[in-house]
Amino acid sequence: MISLIGKYEVNLDFHNKYILIKQNNNIIYFIRFNDIISKFYRIANTLQELDRGPVGLALRLEACNDWTATVSPKLTGSGWIVDYGQRKIIAARCLNGSCILAERCVMPDIYYLDNKTYDGEVLAALTSLRLVEF
Repeated sequence: MISLIGKYEVNLDFHNKYILIKQNNNIIYFIRFNDIISKFYRIANTLQELDRGPVGLALRLEACNDWTATVSPKLTGSGWIVDYGQRKIIAARCLNGSCILAERCVMPDIYYLDNKTYDGEVLAALTSLRLVEF
């Protein structure tokens, strides 16, 4: 199955279980995955949001220590903090606004991507942001 999402061409092969993303006939992202439907859902959400501007839930950094941060609104979840200022996507685990980060401090205006809804790897590949994982 081939479809266009924003300015990206997405090839989805159910038989061979892979997803391929192209832009202007250049391969940007390729992955083989057993649970292709849930992966495609996260990729499609990421591509749709990317067409509109910054991806994710806007957060405000209240405090930042070495590997922890306090953000508002207070959120709980496992996902990524996107720091467009430092050009990074940083893995994060948050509980009631207190987050443990895979890298030290980030900029004050950040975005949160829930790993159930968005795909940090795809966003990193499409935007040339550096992906930092635990």
